[in-house]
Amino acid sequence: PQGANSLFIGHSFFVPIAEQFDQFASAGSGYPNHSAKFFKRGGENGSPVNLWNEHKEDIEAMINSTTVELFGMTTGTNKTVVDEVALLEAYTQWIDLGLNYSTNMSFYIGLPW
Repeated sequence: PQGANSLFIGHSFFVPIAEQFDQFASAGSGYPNHSAKFFKRGGENGSPVNLWNEHKEDIEAMINSTTVELFGMTTGTNKTVVDEVALLEAYTQWIDLGLNYSTNMSFYIGLPW
């Protein structure tokens, strides 16, 4: 592939890693069609659940503004007690939303460290 239009959403541990990924992909001419957008909120505010509940419209506008080919999200939460049902529902909602815009969109869930 020659690169991908990418969108990365998550917390302050995930997005900086995504920004480094962007720098590597953009360096030189190895991926001339690479581009990236980022949406970051600190801590729990950047969890998939909170982003869906509090920032869906902002992120959807980013998806709608271009053809997103790669949509990266962070893992769920930093909490020791996790509501797995809510987390899985949030991932499902984000993936379904992305697929509504492009059935060819690829997704990944990344660990921040």
